[in-house]
Order: sequence, then C-alpha cells, then structure tokens
Amino acid sequence: MKKALVAVAVVLLVLLVTAIIAPFVIDLNQYKGEILAKVRPAVNRDVDFDRIELTVLSGFGAELQGLKIPENPEFASDNFVTLDSLQVRLKLLPLLKGEVQVSKLILKSPVVHIRRNAQGVFNFQDMVRPSEAPAEAEKPREPAGEQPPSALAVFGVGELGIKDGTVVYEDEMISGREKEAQPGPKSVTVSRLDVSVEDMSLFEAVSFDAQGSLFDEPHRNFRVFGQVGPIGEAMDFTKMPLNVTIKADSLSLQKLTESLGLPVRALSGKMNAYISAAGALDQNLDASANIAADDLVLQTQGDGNTGPQKTGAISVKLDGKALYSAAGEKLDLQSTSLEINGSRLDVTGSAQNVLTKPVWKMAAKSDSLDPGALIRLFPMYTGKAPAELSFSGPAKLDIRSAGSPNDFSVEAGLDMNLMKIVYGEMFSKSEGVPFSLVSSIGMKEGIVGISTLELDLYNLALSGSGLVNLKQEVPVADIRIEAKPFSLQGWGAIVPMLAQYQPEGAIGAVTAGIAGPLNKAALSCSASAEHIALVLPPQETQGEAQKPKKAAIEGLSLNARGSTGPDGIGGTGTLNAGGGSFDNIALGRMAGDFRYAGSRLDVPQFSVAVFNGTISGSASYQTETKDWAFSPVFKAVDAGTAVDTLTSFKDVFQGTLSGDVRLRGNAAAEGLASLSAQGNVGIKNGKLNNVDLAQAIAEGFSALEGLSGALLTGQEEAVQRNRETAFDSLDARFEMARQTVHLTSFELANIRTGKSTDSLARLKGDVALETRALDLTGDVILSERHSAELIKKTPALNALADNKQRVVIPITITGNMTRPKVLLKSGEISKAIADYYAKKGIEKGVEKLKERLGIPQSDKGSEKIIEDLFNTIIKK
Repeated sequence: MKKALVAVAVVLLVLLVTAIIAPFVIDLNQYKGEILAKVRPAVNRDVDFDRIELTVLSGFGAELQGLKIPENPEFASDNFVTLDSLQVRLKLLPLLKGEVQVSKLILKSPVVHIRRNAQGVFNFQDMVRPSEAPAEAEKPREPAGEQPPSALAVFGVGELGIKDGTVVYEDEMISGREKEAQPGPKSVTVSRLDVSVEDMSLFEAVSFDAQGSLFDEPHRNFRVFGQVGPIGEAMDFTKMPLNVTIKADSLSLQKLTESLGLPVRALSGKMNAYISAAGALDQNLDASANIAADDLVLQTQGDGNTGPQKTGAISVKLDGKALYSAAGEKLDLQSTSLEINGSRLDVTGSAQNVLTKPVWKMAAKSDSLDPGALIRLFPMYTGKAPAELSFSGPAKLDIRSAGSPNDFSVEAGLDMNLMKIVYGEMFSKSEGVPFSLVSSIGMKEGIVGISTLELDLYNLALSGSGLVNLKQEVPVADIRIEAKPFSLQGWGAIVPMLAQYQPEGAIGAVTAGIAGPLNKAALSCSASAEHIALVLPPQETQGEAQKPKKAAIEGLSLNARGSTGPDGIGGTGTLNAGGGSFDNIALGRMAGDFRYAGSRLDVPQFSVAVFNGTISGSASYQTETKDWAFSPVFKAVDAGTAVDTLTSFKDVFQGTLSGDVRLRGNAAAEGLASLSAQGNVGIKNGKLNNVDLAQAIAEGFSALEGLSGALLTGQEEAVQRNRETAFDSLDARFEMARQTVHLTSFELANIRTGKSTDSLARLKGDVALETRALDLTGDVILSERHSAELIKKTPALNALADNKQRVVIPITITGNMTRPKVLLKSGEISKAIADYYAKKGIEKGVEKLKERLGIPQSDKGSEKIIEDLFNTIIKK
C-alpha cells in the first residue's frame, strides 16, 4: 500500500512538473499557419495574431495574444476587432480521445467596430456567407463537406467570457423620418463591458450576464442577464425559451439622443429601467416594464422661421405587465400605466391574432389628466395656438375600443368640468362649469359611423350622428348636428365679450348638416329664437356719455344652405323676425336674404319696419379686404328718430323722411377715415331744429342801415321764436368723403315765415363730421305775398326781388349743428340797395329834365335817349 501511494505521488509530481515546464518547452507558434488557415476562410477576413502560448495551470489550452480582424476596406482602414488576448480552454478528456472541444473562450479588452454605411450595408456582412439558392431539380446537390466551414463549426464552445470590452457602433444611413436628424454619423459606444456566457449549447439553456457602460460613462449603467434556449439545431428563435432581464441605471438621455442623431434632442434627463421577459413566443411570454425618466428636457432643431425650441422639464413613468399566449396569438395588458408630470393614463385590455389578423378590446382611462400642464411642456408643437388660449385644472378621459383594423369601434368620454379654459374675451369656462364630450364611433370596411357625438357646455347640449365613407377617392359625409333649446342667461360669464350686452331670452332648436363628397358637400343650418334681449352699452358722443339702450328681437328664424367647393364655402340664406324693439323704438317685421361666396358676403335685399316707416336696401362685405357697402332706402320714416338713432346728428330734424343713401368704407380703417357716401333724401312736413331762419333774417335786417324793421309786418307774434324752422318739404343731395359732407343741393320748401307759408331756402356747402362745423351758403326766397307786403312797406327791397317779384335774401350758415349761425350777406344786400337808390335818383332826374325841356311824358324815344345818357354817366 505504501509503495502504491508513493507511485501515485510520483506520477502527480511528474504531471505537475510537466504542467509547469510544458509552456516553456512546447512552442505552439509552429501551428500558427495551420490555425489561421482554418480561421480565415470561416470569417472571410485576413485574421492574424502576434503569438500563441500554451496554458496549463490557468486551464489547459492556448492563449492568442494581439489578435486582429481587419476592417472591410470599403468602410475604414483600421481593424474590425482587436483583442489584447484570447484564451482558449480545451476539455481534457475529449482531447485525450483525439477530439478538440473548447470549454471556454475568454476575450480580454476586445474592441469591436460595427459600422453601417449610407446604403444600409454593415461592415460585417461580407463575413457572413449568403445561403445558397435552391438547386434546380436536375442538378445534384454538392456535398456539404466540400464547403468551407462556418465560424460556429470551427470549435464547439462551452463558455464565453469578455472582460473590459468596448463596442463602437457608427451609422451613416439616413432614411425616411430620419431626414431631419442631426448631421453627421450616429454613434453609440459601449465600454467597460463584462460578459459571461455559460453552458453554450444548441440543445441546453444558455445563461448569460452582461454589464457595461453606455456612452462611455465612468460607471456601468446597464445590465442584461438571464437564460435563453435551448436554441435548437434549426435555430428557430420564435420557439426559443427565454428569461431575460434588462436594467438601466441613470442612463443619460442627452447622450442617447446625441449618439443616435435623433431629430429631437434631450438637453437633460436620466432614465432608470427594469424590463423582464420570460417564456417563448410559440407558447407563453410574460413581460413587465418599469421605466422612469426624470428632468427630461427636449429640444427641436426648429425651422427657417424659428430657432431651436425646448420643452419644460418632463417626468415620465411607464409601468406595466403584458402576457402573450401563442394559442390564438393573444396579448393581455395588465396594470399598464403611463404618467407624465402627474398626468396618469391607465391602459388595460387584450388582443388576439396580433401577428396575423389583430382583434382587440382595449381601454384607457385617466382621472388625473392635466391638459394645460402637458401643453405647456411642448411649446414647439403648440406655437401656432393663440397666445390667449390657456388651460388649467384636471380632466377625466375614458376611451374604449374593440374590433379589428377593418371593423372597429371607439367610445370616448372627456370630462372637463373641473378645468378652467380661457381664450381672451371669446371664451372663459370657470372651474365647475359643466363641459364634456362623449362620442361613439365605428369603422367597417372603410365607412366611419358616428352613432353618438355629444357636447355639453353649461346649458348647451349638442348632439350629432352620421356616416363618412372613406372608400371613395374623396370622402363622402352625411352628418347631422342638433342643439336643444337653451337659455342665454349666464352666457355672459362664458363668453366675456357678451357680458356687457347682458343677453336674455333663449335660443330654440338648432340643426346643421353636411352631405356629399367633402370637396362639394351640401351644407345646411337652421335656428330659431322666440325672444332675445340685449343691452347695448353707452357710447360717448362729443364727450357726453349716453345711457345704455335695450334691444329685443321676437320670433327670429335663420335658414341657410351652401356647399363646399374649390373656392371654399359658399351659400345662401334668409333671416326673418316678427318684430322687436330698440331703445323704446318699436321694430316691425324684419326680413333679409344673404349669400356668401369666395370671400364676399352679400345681402341682396333686406327690410325692416321701423320709425313708423320702412328701411330696406342691400349690403355687401369683403372678408379679405374688409371693404363694405351699405345702400339703405328710407320710406316714410320718422326723420327725428331715424337721424338721432342712425347718425351722430342729434335733435336736428323732424318730419317724415324718405330717400336713398349709398355708403362705402373699410372695417380695418379707424374712425370715419374710409367712409364715403352719396344720396338723396327728402323730409315732408318737417322742422329744422336749432335755427329759426325767419327770425335770424329779421334780426339780420335790423342791423342793416336803412332797413331796420324792414321785415316786420305786424305779424311778429306769429313768427317762430323757439329756434326752429318749419317747412313742407326738404330735398337734399349730398356726397361725403374725407369726413366731410358736401351738400350739392339743399332746398327747403314752404318755410313758415309769419302767416306766409310759401317761402323757399336753397343752400349748398360743407358739414364737417368730426367737428360738425357748418359752412353753407345760399338764399332764402320769400313768398310772393310776403314779398309784396314787404316791398310795399319798404320799397328798397325791390332791389332784392327776382323776376317774379319775390324777395331773395342771400345768407350764410356757420357755427355747428348744435348752434348754427345764420348771417345775411350784408355786402351783397347793401350794394343791391345802393344800386336801387341810385337808379331811383336817376329816374327823378330824368323826370325833372323832361319838365325843363318840355318833353312830353309819352315821348318814349326822347326818354330812352336821356336814360341811356344818365346810365353812361353813372357807369363812368
């Protein structure tokens, strides 16, 4: 026994000594050429290494030092792979039987460059031998043994280890949506990579563990570990079992987007992730994910009009589980949620036949959606939204969908009751005001069916339904929308611009519809209201504030029809009302037609019974240029009320007004700068307030020497003394431009002067709209009877008589509309009187000359000679 133990010890000692000295006495470099001859055909590259040494104590095998695999020269001139060393450990027992089996490969400090060019070709594709095309039936298949061995057939490897490896991926390919990517090749670097792969086999499960640093961070920020396989000889990955876990720790999203050259770049942000999957695609696969990103700020490149824009700080959390079952290709989502800055969306449901003909039943729900916060995060995508539009407060969202890609339904509900939504003076919904949207939509074989579309806002309830056929080249729609009657009470708070008008009353049923191809669809709309009341806010006129005015419309009805076309929307309609009121002014029946085409709105005809008469006419408006035209026709309306209401001239006229006016302007211009007009108006049995022409003329004559009291007829008590001029008719023709009304003619007929009523006034001149200043000139023509009485009392007035022996008094009117000043043209009157007296003196002189010369009174010829002589002397 003792001898046996000694023998064993001697054998072990010999083996130990042999193991120690073997690497020094056995030179494997003599087999370098044979090794390379086997490897090079397998990888299709000129592989090389510096030297090879035998290893015994660290594991029987060999260590290749300075291993290099050259790069494809079409990509670069450096190496595809370099290693400090490659240890190949062999299984001892199979080796004793003459079989070479690799128990483990250890790669120390490998550096691998993976590249893809602009054409989408990888730098390693020339190392992978393409599969042979199927041989024709008549050609015998070549024996497989005659083909060069593949890389997997060179050695049977049991384990693989990588220590401190580096993988660099560069991509120059830009396609499709990547055209807006950042310039230059995309690059990702994995460093400090340690990999351990055990039990490498096609027929057993393979365990692996890999961890490293993405983007060359100083710490390892990711780990992938688990088991895969058995893969099987057929290497069908769809049947490969797996149990894999991926972890990411403080992964830099800025470096991720920069390395990949994405159009959207992260300026900051860290991501943590834990993702796991277990099972097999041909059976069941259970997966879960927990991903969180904090302090994520994104930036877009912008366009030619705007520079780079960035988001606010974003916090994202994705937490979910999914179960895939190969039987029926079923996918179940369990407890899946997405949360962005506190807005959480929960998704549940299932889908079948996901890889062939998907059929799903899904639901998404959120009880804490904050649309305002989400919108503020992405200013680059909401830049076109009006600056006055703002959202705040939570909303609730509920979406359900079921069906297949060609036949599905969607039910959605959005509850915005707790939200505050503001859009300038146009819209303001406070927290607590009801606001919701509910819809039920389905699509089958290209036809979208809208079974329910309901919008509720405050007391407004809109509903709609219809179809949209998407199978046609141009979609064909048939949709109808209705609104139930609702009160206007309280809408001033929701539409702030209405608040000053204090709307009251109610809108009746409203219906609208669209039918036909969308490029030439028929449109319709109808609405009614039994009673609508408004308060028109006060306006300042010449510095004086007016009182608010109330207005009401009764029995309103609107009907419109139109269509879409290449020039946009066009149509016609009618607007009617049974009556109403305006500031205690009764309005009778109102009716009007309108049409819209291109950018022009026309009102061919309208009429309204008002001011004890009728106003009718036409109007037009250009929406692009904002030019407008208005042509009212007045028929037997109350002049005082009409002028006071429709113009800035207050308390000027009384009587019955008729006429037509044509006005033009531009809504974009300020004030009256663009306003122009022309027209003809007449007033019957009226009064001109603020001025008494007869009294003013009488007072003017009293100031003229020799004519004081000339117009006093003993009827002074009857002369108007309350600063107004009564007349039977007024006829005026005017034009207006540059804020000035030019009276081309202004005639007052049958002016009341004393008891005589057949006097006339003819004027022309200008009225300034802004200052209301008057600059008129003309004549007052007294009646024949009144003129005869005045001439009889004051013969000198013959100097102002026309060929009908009517006294014509030249006047001017200045001042303003509130306080007009009537002045006589005293120079013209004095000259006429002086000429009159001169002529009378001549006539007396002729009479005396006749007496001295003894010329008979009936001698007309001698009288004519003497008269011509005196006239010649006077002219000289």
